[in-house]
Amino acid sequence: MKRPDLSEYLIHFIKGDTLEQSYDVLKQIISSKMLKAGNGHIKGGFKCICFTEAPPKALVESQWLGNVVRYQPLGLLVQKDWLFEKGGRQVIYGPATDYDELPENFRWRHVRYEPKSNPPIDFTWEREWRINTPELFIDPKFFKIVVPTEDWANRVKQEFERDSFYNAWHYSTVLGGVAWAYEEDFDWQPEILSHYTRRP
Repeated sequence: MKRPDLSEYLIHFIKGDTLEQSYDVLKQIISSKMLKAGNGHIKGGFKCICFTEAPPKALVESQWLGNVVRYQPLGLLVQKDWLFEKGGRQVIYGPATDYDELPENFRWRHVRYEPKSNPPIDFTWEREWRINTPELFIDPKFFKIVVPTEDWANRVKQEFERDSFYNAWHYSTVLGGVAWAYEEDFDWQPEILSHYTRRP
C-alpha cells in the first residue's frame, strides 16, 4: 500500500555550504563509485553512511534542503530493500541513557532524542537510516543521482562525459589507442527533485 508519508527509497544527501561545494563532492563519488563513511555526531565513533527515508516530495515541499540545514539537493538515491540487504537499518531514537543499554552491535544505530530537555534534542524529522561500513560501492544499476533540476541533470552528464573523454585522450598520448577503452559511458539515471513539485 502506497502512503504519502512513506517512501520505498533512501537518499544520501551531500552536505555543503553551497551547491557548487556539494557538487564537487558528488563528482568524486560518481568517479570513484564509492560512498565513504563518517563518524560525525555518532556516539561511540562508529563509522557509518547515512540516509533519509523522508519522501522526496515532502523534502521538496518543506524547502529545508539548502535552507534549514547544510544538506544540498544533491546526492544518491537507492531502494530501501537493497540497503537493508546490505545491512542498512533505521536508527534507534532514544535518550542518552539508552545507549549503554543497547547491545554492542546495535549502538551504531543510536541517535539521541530528548524532546523535554533544554534545548530540546529532536532529530526524528531526519528519518535516518545508517549502514555501519567504512565504504559502500555504488552501482548505477541500483543507485540514481539526485539533482535539483533537469538543467543540473544535463550538467552532470555533460561534465562527466567531457572529463572521461579528456582523461582517455590524455592517457592515449602515453599508452596509444588502448587508452580509449577506458573512456567511460555515463550510466547514471537522474532523480530530479523539481519534478515532485508538479506531482499531485
